[in-house]
Amino acid sequence: MATTDKQTLLHNIFEGLRINMKLSEELSAALDEERAAIRAMDTPALFRLSRRKEQLLAKILYVDESLKEMVDDLSAFSGAGRPDKGAERQTPARRLSCLTDLLSREQREFIETYTTTFKKLRLEIMEKNAVNKRFTKDTLDCISDAIALISRPEPKNEQYAVPPGAAARPPAAAQPAFISREV
Repeated sequence: MATTDKQTLLHNIFEGLRINMKLSEELSAALDEERAAIRAMDTPALFRLSRRKEQLLAKILYVDESLKEMVDDLSAFSGAGRPDKGAERQTPARRLSCLTDLLSREQREFIETYTTTFKKLRLEIMEKNAVNKRFTKDTLDCISDAIALISRPEPKNEQYAVPPGAAARPPAAAQPAFISREV
């Protein structure tokens, strides 16, 4: 690979990191909208946001995979070879920060800033998602309780219930006492 290939690869990686950050910010905003829609019980908005979140997650996963491949290519270009299995779980920014000798000072600063901001944003997304899930579950529990109060089944007529210990007695002994057997 020539130097221009390395520069092109680095440019594509940094552009991918920017796109990844933008998509993550959009996902965070979608979770804020989802919280408002849950509170307003706006079902059409919840369906729309659900599709939007799925699309954003698919895009984020695609960009993550593309970034991993580009960082692996850059790693191979630098002579470091392909990363081992443990490195596959690292984020592209973390893997790229291991290649600091290929990066300029501005690029290293961008990676550090990106990594810090990205970690905060991903934690924020996880927290918002957990809050929305919990709020949805609590709301559904309240609705279920309200429905149970309104549509409670008829109480059992205890007059004809089998008394405790009656299962051990023969069937004739478990019959009501007011029926005459001498007829």
